[in-house]
Amino acid sequence: MPETVTPDAVETTVRDALVQFCPEAEDIKLESTFEELDVDSLDLAELSQIIEDEYGVKLKGEDVVKAVPARRAGKPEEVAAAVRFLASDAAGYVTGSTLFVDGGMSA
Repeated sequence: MPETVTPDAVETTVRDALVQFCPEAEDIKLESTFEELDVDSLDLAELSQIIEDEYGVKLKGEDVVKAVPARRAGKPEEVAAAVRFLASDAAGYVTGSTLFVDGGMSA
């Protein structure tokens, strides 16, 4: 962990991490949103871990939730409802599909 952290160092770390997640590195701009860069919730979790490992700063849930289009964290019962649906007869004709329960991150 560096003794002194500068905004440029943090920006470089985030940019280097985003290059792994984004389809086009040249699309990464300071004013870009996660939605524009197609960064999903798993990418955010990985980015949070990179920031914690590099700088010792643990991002709080409310920091990450700001990037979710639904502007809130998901609830376990929301995931359970999706699983119940997929396991039910009502989903009998659902095949070869992915059901995202991510607050709009993959939209």
